[in-house]
Amino acid sequence: MRFYLNGTFTVRQYNRHMEHHTVTDADIFRSAGNMIKRHGQEAVFVADLRANELLGQGDMDGYRMWKRIILVIGELAISDLSDEMLIH
Repeated sequence: MRFYLNGTFTVRQYNRHMEHHTVTDADIFRSAGNMIKRHGQEAVFVADLRANELLGQGDMDGYRMWKRIILVIGELAISDLSDEMLIH
């Protein structure tokens, strides 16, 4: 399974990357936006699969990060809906 954060990483590359990187809010928003672009309405579902996979591996930091991404995907979706309602 691939991990998406500022591009595409394999799990091994992600682990090496994360040893030296603190995930910022900007990273989370960028990842959420990338998930929406790649997966559209399925973005939350795909992100939840990834979160649960990491939970199953005992990677609590990765699990929490993906849960943050899921929350932002929801916020962005609500924001998009609000913008559409204002336009129409």
